[in-house]
Formats: sequence, structure tokens, C-alpha cells
Amino acid sequence: MSVYIDSRDGSPALYFDNKKVVPILYALSDIPASRSNTLQAQRNIQNFAEQGINVVVVDTALSLGWHKATPFEIEPAQAEISGVLEANPNAKIIVRLHLNPPYWWMRDNPDELIEYNGIAGIDDGESYRLIRGDAQKNMRVSLASEKWLKEAGELLRLFCEKLSSTEEGKCVIGIQVACGIYGEWHQWGTDTGSAMKKRFRRYLKEKYINDTSLQKAWGCDNVTIESAHFVPDPHQPGDYGIFRD
Repeated sequence: MSVYIDSRDGSPALYFDNKKVVPILYALSDIPASRSNTLQAQRNIQNFAEQGINVVVVDTALSLGWHKATPFEIEPAQAEISGVLEANPNAKIIVRLHLNPPYWWMRDNPDELIEYNGIAGIDDGESYRLIRGDAQKNMRVSLASEKWLKEAGELLRLFCEKLSSTEEGKCVIGIQVACGIYGEWHQWGTDTGSAMKKRFRRYLKEKYINDTSLQKAWGCDNVTIESAHFVPDPHQPGDYGIFRD
């Protein structure tokens, strides 16, 4: 199956196997009542299909198959895709895949989590809805965590490899990777935790190379890459809630 965008008719259009299709999709959400095997979802998928709309987004997460002592699995994602195909065998699937680590991982790796202006996030239990409470200063991984980036990256690669060899994978036309607040890559808050401090030091080294260049740029003779003050201000001009300027 080939999927591409072409402007052969004078404007961008979406093509599946050289056939122009309507560039509209039906997207399921992370809400349990919107799982692909529910009556509501099945009815909506069928209704959209009757109107020629066959692109469907399913919502799933790495954490559902990311276990502490057993191998990684993709069955939860397969189940979501299968539910769509039951309602519309011609569906083309986009997977919205949350990269958040599971709760056991966050509890095992406190130094990899966000701190909200020096305060640890609230352990809010293990809600099935991964993004519930994203704006409530709950326990979340720091987007600067090198350990999470490495492990989630490896599992993302494994997810793609495993899914591509399944029947469900044959219907997948894209994967939208999601994390950050509501899965939209916004920061959960002003992060002053260990992982972000480490990233700050690395940024200084990347930008200034050495202490001499940093001191010259900052106009301070005794500042060093290791001693530079790290106190992010959550109320910079231009900030608006979760958005940063």
C-alpha cells in the first residue's frame, strides 16, 4: 500500500494506491468509552465509512505493553486496530502512540521526573486515562530525561518492528508519537528537576563550549558551566499557561 500527497490537480491531495481520497479522518480518543470495540465507536466508524471516510485514528500507549519483568508486547495496540477493522475492513489506521513511561518506571526513577519549582509531582495512582490530570502537577517524566528518551526510543523502534509484521500493521499508514501535556508536547509545568538541570548544563556546554566563552558572554568572571544558576522563572513575559514564548 502506498500513501502520499500530490498536487497533480493543482492543489495538495491525499492518495492511497494512486487513488485520490477525502482528506478527513475519524479519531478515537483515550476515553475508555471510545475504545474501538465499543458500540459507540463501531457505529461512528461505520457511519464515516458510508460517507467514504476510511482514515481512522486509534489511541494507545507504549506503557500498556511496557512491563518491568516481562517482554514488551503490542497486543493492546493490535486490539485497538482490530476493533476498527471489525467495523470497517477497508480502514486505514493512524496510531496515536503515547510515549509516557508506566507508573512503575516513574516510581523506580524519581530523578527522571519533573519537579514543579522544586516540588515533586503528585503520585495520582494509575489512571487508565494516561493524560488525565496532565495540568494538575501530577507525577510525570521530565521531557529532558535521557534515560526515558533512550528507553522509550528503543521501545518505539521495537513497537514499529513488531507491528509491521502483523496483519493489523498492514493497515497502518502512520504513527503520531505523543507525550507532554495532553500528548501535545507542551511542558507539564516549569521543570526544575534533576533531569532538566542536567539538560541545562549540557545546553551551556553545547552553546559556549567552555567556561571562558560563557564568562565572556554572560559578563561574569566567576561563572562556570557547572555553577551557572539554574532557577527557571515560571512567569516570564509571553508565557500563557502551558504555552511558552
